[in-house]
Amino acid sequence: MNSERFPIKATSHIINLLGDELIGSDSLAIFELVKNSYDADATKVTIYFMDLDSSKRKIVIEDNGNGMNLDVIQNVWLTIGTDYKKKKAKISPIFKRSSLGNKGVGRLAVHRLADEIILESQATGDLFASRLQINWKELIQSEEYIEDLSVVVNDGISDLFKSGHGTRITLTGLKTKKWTKSILKDLAQKIENIKNPFKALDSFDIEIICNDEEKQKWIDEAKTPLWVLKKSLYTFQFVIEPSNSGKAIFKWEYKFNPLNLPATANVTVRESNGEQELLLKPDSFNDRTHNILSNEDLADIGPISGIFHVFNQNGKIIDYTFGAGKRVAIKSFIKDNCGVKIFRDDIRVYNYGEPSDDWLGLELAKVQRAGDHFSKKVTIGAIFLDLLKSESGLKEKTNR
Repeated sequence: MNSERFPIKATSHIINLLGDELIGSDSLAIFELVKNSYDADATKVTIYFMDLDSSKRKIVIEDNGNGMNLDVIQNVWLTIGTDYKKKKAKISPIFKRSSLGNKGVGRLAVHRLADEIILESQATGDLFASRLQINWKELIQSEEYIEDLSVVVNDGISDLFKSGHGTRITLTGLKTKKWTKSILKDLAQKIENIKNPFKALDSFDIEIICNDEEKQKWIDEAKTPLWVLKKSLYTFQFVIEPSNSGKAIFKWEYKFNPLNLPATANVTVRESNGEQELLLKPDSFNDRTHNILSNEDLADIGPISGIFHVFNQNGKIIDYTFGAGKRVAIKSFIKDNCGVKIFRDDIRVYNYGEPSDDWLGLELAKVQRAGDHFSKKVTIGAIFLDLLKSESGLKEKTNR
């Protein structure tokens, strides 16, 4: 009997599997790129949609982060599945951010969006920038096996970034040819929701710009109006955290925000315990020992907090709450944003909270016990987790 050792190979087609076919949508592809900007200590990411109605259409994602030098581009960006962020950059140097991108495949997300990419980057402290260009189709067809693929990188380029550092990714040959209002507004809305809309994150801003005035209006319509959340009929927020007793402590605050409706309104608002008043003082929590969870249950998850805003979509209630003439806009906002999202370190975890996702089973609970459960359709909520404390117990899946 003869024994022989053979190498394991991967064909160039794996780039298609890890990029175009693994990432589920255009918004998730952009999300993967924005995560890299966050990890690089960027304070601002600007996403440009340019000339979308022409054959020269393109998307540019630019940040003012720490950037990459030639060595990082070669050994990290061009290395699929690298564990660089797990080993060397778990915590960012400036803002001490926990790394969001740690699987080493997010950069292939651009293959989902476009046929061609130009990457330009300059590391903090370097005098010059680097640039590479990839035509994905030509690259994949150039060699049979992935280990034989190569990319030309130009170094020593000056005056690419005003701040002297950052990364710019230009996508051309966009796979979406017809940019309708529905497509662009939905994409802009998902980009806006990458950041936690319930909490200010001053050190990280995302701006979306289009050089078409009408399309810019569509983008602006997708921005989350925080004042709408503040006028929800019910608000519930909570924190579950370990305690010295060994049992988890459940802190919560509930607010019922009644309307001062005129007597002629002919609208009934359901009262709580017969009282239309704030049930708890602002910024206060009721504390109780959780009867089920213990400190051990939270060991690999960390503290859990959340907030739920619940609305009443009765037309007259909306008119009196938000003002006449805004009924359609408010109902549209609730429809587009309903569900319970999850955020780690105030950055979104997909696909929780998407329109088709009801991971908490709110609709089923509503059907089973009508009258004392709120529907997902009128609930805009979020669960907040600490990335470092929850990483070992809750693993994100790359498959979207």
